[in-house]
Amino acid sequence: MGEAITVFFSYSHKDEALRDELANHLTILRRTNDITDWYDRDITAGKEWRSAILGQLTQADIILLLISADFLASDFCWNVELQQAIERHRKGDAVVIPIILRDVDWKGAPFGELQSLPKNAQAVTTWPTTDAAFKDVAIGIRNAVQELKQKRAQAKQKNLSQYEETYRQAIEQCYPLPETVQSQLDRLQNDLALSSQDVAPIKARLNSQIGEAHQRLEKYRQEVRHCLESNGGKITPISRTILDGFKGSYGLTDNEAAVIEQTEIAPYETKRQNLAQYESVLRATLQQENPLSQTASDQMSRLQIALALSDSEVQTIAEALEQEAKAQRLAREKEDQQQREEAERKRQAEAKAQRQWEEAERQRQEKRARQKQDDLSSERFGASYYAKLRDLLAAQNWKAADKETADRMCEVMGRQKEGYLQVKDIQAFPCLDLLNIDRLWVKYSHGKFGFSVQKKIWESCGSPTKYNQNWEKFGDTVGWKDPKGWPGWNAWYLYSNYTFEYKNTQNEHLPSPIYLWNVWYYDYRLCVEWGLFSLLLRPDL
Repeated sequence: MGEAITVFFSYSHKDEALRDELANHLTILRRTNDITDWYDRDITAGKEWRSAILGQLTQADIILLLISADFLASDFCWNVELQQAIERHRKGDAVVIPIILRDVDWKGAPFGELQSLPKNAQAVTTWPTTDAAFKDVAIGIRNAVQELKQKRAQAKQKNLSQYEETYRQAIEQCYPLPETVQSQLDRLQNDLALSSQDVAPIKARLNSQIGEAHQRLEKYRQEVRHCLESNGGKITPISRTILDGFKGSYGLTDNEAAVIEQTEIAPYETKRQNLAQYESVLRATLQQENPLSQTASDQMSRLQIALALSDSEVQTIAEALEQEAKAQRLAREKEDQQQREEAERKRQAEAKAQRQWEEAERQRQEKRARQKQDDLSSERFGASYYAKLRDLLAAQNWKAADKETADRMCEVMGRQKEGYLQVKDIQAFPCLDLLNIDRLWVKYSHGKFGFSVQKKIWESCGSPTKYNQNWEKFGDTVGWKDPKGWPGWNAWYLYSNYTFEYKNTQNEHLPSPIYLWNVWYYDYRLCVEWGLFSLLLRPDL
């Protein structure tokens, strides 16, 4: 049923008989404990009547204004009771019901906007009987009581829900509750006007439900802590498997397990971030000054305190950075040593190359010095074998020298009878003889004639080894072929076409292949096939 609604009678003593009659019509509401009523005759002897009236007036749930001419004429009723009643009604602290007892002009009164009783605000004394009038009033009061009790029940239910939610949040965070939290809950209970009997069922139910669940959460939390402590603040794959098993056995949801893991991992993450921040600052400071100055040391100490790091933790960081710096220093020293060694090797290589060049230059100079004196020797026939060739060349008798060259080469290879050489003869021709012949031609023609001169032209034309356009280009360049003639064998010069006047030729056609290979007008293709190129391929030229 809930607590009874308190009813306050505000009336003039001249209307006391009507008040008593109304009170009798409210008997059922009193007997069912729906209301408890009070009026000034309930003041016991010895009490101050004014303070007693005001105390009841400020606590009443329903204030009945028994309106009559005498009520309106009473200063206390008008100035005190009516004013406070209207003020409490405006604040929503009380329900004020005007009851018109006797006919009176009450237009413009403060209660004029309030719904009055009996019906249509017809004065009680004007009804056929007062019982009928007070019955109507009693029904109106009952409706007001029921409406007020319903609102009070709804408000109480809201307060109970608020208390339950607050208690749930508190017990979910910590179970059992600390004294400080329990004190806060007691204050909330008092503020919400809830009794111990009201909140007892809430506490019992939540303690049973959440307490058991909290124990499961705490067990899982201990398992998470154990995994993190064993693995440096990280959940390894094997730890994940273990925790998933405990999560299932404790009946936890994924979200519940995740919240616990995140909560427990958070301090480790913070610690790692703080360690990384300290290391970064220390590294940057050491790059500026190493060892640290007193000022820098003091600043690092304050940073250690701000980041909540222990002495051992910062000492570990300092030692790691020192080892890192040492390793970098050794690496730089090693790199410097390697660079010095490389520079030394390079210097030695350059020195060796210089010595080799100087030696080669010396040998070239010696060779040039030797070449100043003609070497006329033959590997087979001995010294002065090429004296006649030298004399012909010195006299610039190029045609006779060309014939002498072919004769001597055939004689060296034992082919005087045949009068020409074959490929195998050129390949086997003595190096000394070939070089001496070539040097004589180059020397006395001032670099104009000679096998080595022809070889350079041959190489510039693509080093052809068969008859093709490159070979014809070679023939044009070296002077064995008419560059204005038709392509093919019929454009190659006869021996009679050769110019033997040194000053009148710009070609390098001597020595010619005519005598050497016995090649005449139509045999230049055979000249190639027989292997003139084998002479030009000689590496010693």
